[in-house]
Amino acid sequence: AVETNMVMVDLTKAPFTTDRFLQSIAAVGIKAGTSSRHVVRFVTHKDVSFEDMDMAIELIKTVVQEIS
Repeated sequence: AVETNMVMVDLTKAPFTTDRFLQSIAAVGIKAGTSSRHVVRFVTHKDVSFEDMDMAIELIKTVVQEIS
């Protein structure tokens, strides 16, 4: 298996735009970018802990529920 610090999320079928998603997660302190029109690219860093990632996932779940 290949190890990477990137996660790509395809929002093609999401009920919201990529821009709205990015703006909404930015409002709760999560930074991400795009790799194409419908794909969001998250990148971790060596200083990001598993606890930090768990917290980000929970925040993203909340954002998705709010904007769906």
